[in-house]
Amino acid sequence: MSPKKKCLCGRSSCDSEGPPGGAGYFGDKSLKFYESPINFIESQVQTLNSRVFLTRLALKPTLVLAEHELVVHFLENCMADFYNGLKDNYAQLFGDSIMFADEAEAIRLRDAMLPMFDKKSVEIYKQNLQNILIDWTNTLDLDRELNFYEEFKRLAITYNLEVFLGINHKDDIQLLEEVISSSSEHWHGVISIPFNFSLPFFGNSTYSIAMEAKEKILRIIKQRLDGQKSRFGEELRAKEVFEIDKLCDHLLLFSCALIPKGVGSILSILFELHWLWRPLVDSEGCIPDEELECILLEIARMYPPFIGGIRIASAETKVGRFHVPAGTAVHYSLLCAMRDPELFLDPNTFNYKRWKDGAKPSLRKEDMIGFGTGPHSCIGRHYSWDCILEIAKFAIRTFLVTSPSSEDHRFPEVKYLPCLRPVNPTPFKVELRRR
Repeated sequence: MSPKKKCLCGRSSCDSEGPPGGAGYFGDKSLKFYESPINFIESQVQTLNSRVFLTRLALKPTLVLAEHELVVHFLENCMADFYNGLKDNYAQLFGDSIMFADEAEAIRLRDAMLPMFDKKSVEIYKQNLQNILIDWTNTLDLDRELNFYEEFKRLAITYNLEVFLGINHKDDIQLLEEVISSSSEHWHGVISIPFNFSLPFFGNSTYSIAMEAKEKILRIIKQRLDGQKSRFGEELRAKEVFEIDKLCDHLLLFSCALIPKGVGSILSILFELHWLWRPLVDSEGCIPDEELECILLEIARMYPPFIGGIRIASAETKVGRFHVPAGTAVHYSLLCAMRDPELFLDPNTFNYKRWKDGAKPSLRKEDMIGFGTGPHSCIGRHYSWDCILEIAKFAIRTFLVTSPSSEDHRFPEVKYLPCLRPVNPTPFKVELRRR
């Protein structure tokens, strides 16, 4: 029998057990984690026989959570004692928004904004999306091969800019292109070293360019608000819970590349798996709504666009049965929690039928936690999920797709960070369905 691990609190009087694993100063596992988060975590789970373990990531002792039940509990009940680990490096990039708010402030902001993302509001926005999709089809060059990840990402940001900033995809083309270009530059700050500097002969750093792009987008947001061009922005301002700078920072969050990359991720995987759902499509290009949603839920389970997050303990606290000292990081792995065999039978097998009504064991849609849960879960989850469903149904109904690959029946190799996407997106040949 192995000796009991010493509690992380370090007090000699404490008889609580510490988590398995270790976080020695010279045992940082960041490189292994970034090479393949799922391989690193699942190998540790197998070695330590625990879906909760201690390691060292980014030079910090880090408690890794890969147990579905504990991840849900952590996100729903422990946020008062933690802050977003990205805040230290990226608060300047994304501004003062709900992303970095403490628990009390996040709840206050959610209460104000949730009505603007409910099902009734989403129905109002849906006509914007349909118009964008129709115009996209009419201007699409069907003689070239399509990268669906890029296509769907652009559709999603076009939709977001129309809804959140009132930038019409037909009447404001120049402004639309300007914001999309700036959003791309802004996103590149996420994968750069977060220092604002320039070097002679080499120019500005990527992060510096990203910050300039942020300021450019904020200027456009303020112009849209001053000209009352954004109905969404006006509704937010009328709630009187936002100072003008915080209002602009939230519109930046809703209008940046973050949401479109998530939408593009799920939809691109859907089309990489076209061989799987093609037999379900009838001659009119229709696929039963339940079948499509179950397939998308399984994609979001096995290929979540954002694979998890980092929280830093702001005070000594507990996560499950383990003490967590102040300053300790907690990585909650949505990717691995949704492959927890305690909840998902045969978790590494793609089986969309597990989400059907009457399936055994039974699952709830809420068990797909790719949007997070608790006070910091994605506030636009219904908006984004509806966008994914609508684009998927439209594209399947409108197009016949063929892959040039001889390895048609395969699952895609993916990159996990910073947003999951195919390593080599299939270049699809597309033709319109005959009516």
